[in-house]
Formats: sequence, C-alpha cells, structure tokens
Amino acid sequence: MFVKICGITTIDDALCAAEYQANAVGFNFFRESRRFVTPETAYSIIRELPDTIRKVGVFVNADIEFVKKTASALLLDFVQFHGDETVDYVKSFGAQAIKAFRAGDGFDPAQIGVYGTSLSLIDAYDPEAFGGTGMTADWDAARRASAYGKIILAGGLTPENVQDAIRQADPFGVDVAGGVESSPGHKDHAKMKEFIALAHAAKVEPPLGGAR
Repeated sequence: MFVKICGITTIDDALCAAEYQANAVGFNFFRESRRFVTPETAYSIIRELPDTIRKVGVFVNADIEFVKKTASALLLDFVQFHGDETVDYVKSFGAQAIKAFRAGDGFDPAQIGVYGTSLSLIDAYDPEAFGGTGMTADWDAARRASAYGKIILAGGLTPENVQDAIRQADPFGVDVAGGVESSPGHKDHAKMKEFIALAHAAKVEPPLGGAR
C-alpha cells in the first residue's frame, strides 16, 4: 500500500513520516491552503529527507512555468494537480503528474482515462474547496475508478477508518493530511504512526460475487 502524508510544513513531521515508513510526503504550494509552504521552505525540508521517500508538490491552477520551475528546483518525484487544469496541461508533465478528482454526484470515473496519468487521486467533493476539507470521499466511486488506472484515495481518512476504506475502495494508495494532525499543518506523530501502520497492514476484501 502506497501511503502519502500530505500537508507537510516542518522538518520534524517529514522525518517522522519517513521513519514510520510513509512512501511519500506532500507539500502544498496553493497559497489559500491552511498547509501552504513556499518552495524555499519545502526545499529546506526535502534536503533532509532520505532518497527512499517520494516528494510530491501539490498545485491548484498554478502557472505552468511555476510548476515546472518548482518541480525541477526541488527534484520533486510527482506533481499533483487539484484544480481545473486542462488535459494538455496535465499531460505535459508525463509520468510525473497525479490528477486529483473530486468525486461528487454524477462523477464519471471514465474522465480519469482522458488525462492518461499513471496515478490519479480521488478526493471528496466540495463546491467551495479544492481539497483538504476533511470530508470523506466516495469509496465506491474510488473502487470503480480503479478500472482506469492506479488510484490514490484521499478525503477524510483517519486511523479509525483507513482499513475500512482500503477494504472497500481497493486503492493503490491512500493520502492523508488532516486526519493525522493536531492542527492544520502540524502532525500528531502518534496518529501518523498508527495511520501508516494500519494502512500497510490492511487487507482488501474481494468484491461481491467471487474471489479476486
């Protein structure tokens, strides 16, 4: 199970995520986010991290040159897009791109295939926000979306529900921010350790109608 701890703002939180065996950490470059960091702050954290943990930059409708410059300077492994980015915009980043989708009423998983990314993220739908709301995503929609590629499940995950979410949605990975925090941008290390361990230990249930 690929486990990403998002909304990292401090070296201490990032190092703990690595120690607890997270696969990736995310840095939010969207200024309206409560977990916003500057590229300079992110760089000061990234240079202390082991090469084994993936570094992800989170962007929302950002200028494409800013994204490319930031990804290059920080040696980001992935760039994650949570806004209204066009297909051409996302495709220009190739295998480095992760496209996020807010799965509300009427969500059609087939739109994932249009972007052609190697990884897609399913988040909760909120008409007023681009993510980070703490709302729970549609786990059934996430499972259906797996037909179109590898899915990372986000939205309202906590140590208490992550194993249920994995059993129901059968994602490639999970992504958490607020569910392991003491306050926005500040991780609760005990919750983070528990979340990562539970996610890695989760077993997926077979779909109704037969074994996988």
